[in-house]
Amino acid sequence: MPDDAVVNNVINPITALAFVVDQSGGPSLLLAGEGPYLKAFDHQRGRLLATKRIFETQAVHGITTFHLSNDNKHDHVVELLIWGGRCVWRGLLRHGMAAEPSLIEFELKLESKLDDWILDACFDPLVDSTTVGRSLHHHTAILVTAHNIVHAVLVDEEAGPVLKRITAGPGSMLYSAHICWSSNGIILVASGTVFGEILIWSFLDDALAADATSPAPAFLHSKLTGHEGSVFGIRISTDLSQLGYKD
Repeated sequence: MPDDAVVNNVINPITALAFVVDQSGGPSLLLAGEGPYLKAFDHQRGRLLATKRIFETQAVHGITTFHLSNDNKHDHVVELLIWGGRCVWRGLLRHGMAAEPSLIEFELKLESKLDDWILDACFDPLVDSTTVGRSLHHHTAILVTAHNIVHAVLVDEEAGPVLKRITAGPGSMLYSAHICWSSNGIILVASGTVFGEILIWSFLDDALAADATSPAPAFLHSKLTGHEGSVFGIRISTDLSQLGYKD
């Protein structure tokens, strides 16, 4: 490449996708992980609006979003949790008013690295959207790693970023997982193991309270066998995610 060459854009393999859903329930943006970059597209017009480098070298493997609220400058304030390998990035995306849809701003809240690969993550479904602009102390995200361990990803305005181990499911090496946080306080995990098993387990979100000092007890509901080969992908249906026990 000539010394004076300028790279305007790089197209990498798409490694993660997520829609930003507005308050009406419709998609407003399409987010794509391309290598270490996050790209925001106007999916209706197929137009690239913004590019943000999330990690130095690690590819983005997953994106989860949560719509917080509107503010005076933006139509949408969205919380992002992005992961790849052992790396996690948490922050805000602010999407411009309808008159200026290309206005997108990113704000980093936490960037950290775990000692294990991250497989899935989700946000607290009961966050109070009025906290945006004041405090995200009570807004929690959780993630599950390749050894069936769940961590909480917190942003405390006073203490700063917090990454806290919450509980561990049945011991196994995983290739896939899906974690769901239901509105009745139950967090359900489906884990796909290297050995072809599917482990369905859960715990209560009481362990996420600020004064909680001990790990949450994990409840194994089912161990499914019979799959040929390792389980590389798994999703929990919306019906099963509303599991209704409370011990």
